[in-house]
Amino acid sequence: MKRILFSLFGCMLATGVMAQEPVYSVNIVGFNKLTLQRGALYMIASAFEDIDGDALKANDVFGTQVPPGTLINSYDGVADPSPYTTDTRAGFGGNNGWSSLITFQGFVGFWIKIPDSAPLASYDVVMKGQVPLGSTSSNVVAGGLNMLGFPYTADVVFSNTALFANSQVGDQLVLWNPATSNYSGGQYVKAGFGANPWGAGSSVVLKQGVGFWYASNTNVPKLYVEGRPYSGN
Repeated sequence: MKRILFSLFGCMLATGVMAQEPVYSVNIVGFNKLTLQRGALYMIASAFEDIDGDALKANDVFGTQVPPGTLINSYDGVADPSPYTTDTRAGFGGNNGWSSLITFQGFVGFWIKIPDSAPLASYDVVMKGQVPLGSTSSNVVAGGLNMLGFPYTADVVFSNTALFANSQVGDQLVLWNPATSNYSGGQYVKAGFGANPWGAGSSVVLKQGVGFWYASNTNVPKLYVEGRPYSGN
């Protein structure tokens, strides 16, 4: 069976390909380009999947696009007692110097910082892979703090997510601003029930390639099932 690869930008719409002989399977491939400034801290996410179904590590996602000394931290709210996992590009050699401790998937948000001593002022990073076409994507969100990403290659309004639909009073959505290096203006709390309990948070757009904090006001992990926001046909 052959595969047809379509290289597209941003949110991909799955397109069926019909043929009599042979039968083709379709993989929709896309990319998302980010520009990372030297010394700045970014919270990002990648929803792309490996074209062959393998687990994605730092070398697969970033490779040599960023210089040695680049640091990645992911936070797993379910892990205990050490929720942070660090991947550092130490140099060259095996895995292009990456320690490859983090597995990247759609629901994972993570910090990335290019060192102050990097030779270039900024680096263009292209995250690419197979566009997720499953009708749903499931993830366990811990009670307390979680660093997340939206698990599909699309921008989505917060009010259209399962996180919003299943939220409870006291839950928080917090966005990092790399330009100002703080959370100012990006903190939203569900204050109660009623017409608009999240206030301005309801209309926040979770951008493709951007990670965020979600604080669940419970001690019990909860399963969240996000539906695919684009066609799979």
